[in-house]
Amino acid sequence: MSKYALLFTGQGAQYPGMGKDLYEKYNLFKNIFDEASEHLKINLINICSDAQELSKTHNAQATIFTLSYAIYKLLAATCHSEPFLPTCHSELYPRGGESEESLPEDPSQAQGDSAE
Repeated sequence: MSKYALLFTGQGAQYPGMGKDLYEKYNLFKNIFDEASEHLKINLINICSDAQELSKTHNAQATIFTLSYAIYKLLAATCHSEPFLPTCHSELYPRGGESEESLPEDPSQAQGDSAE
């Protein structure tokens, strides 16, 4: 079986309506959004439809992470395999805006430094 990796975008890539089609079409996707909404005590799918709410950092971060995770789980279920390197921009560029030269030779070793 061939290997593949997924790279998800970070804040700034959000747009009103993102994820709505997947939420309406796939129960797995819907369940992940609903569970995250319940845990966070906010309605993430409604936030995804509201440009003003989606522009707030705390909402953008929650919706983008949930959307990325739901897409990851949906693809894993559909392809019947797990990616060998699921990651997002923030993990590859933990301090934001670093050049490609600063990436570790082995991307699986990329870690954000929470002390910064």
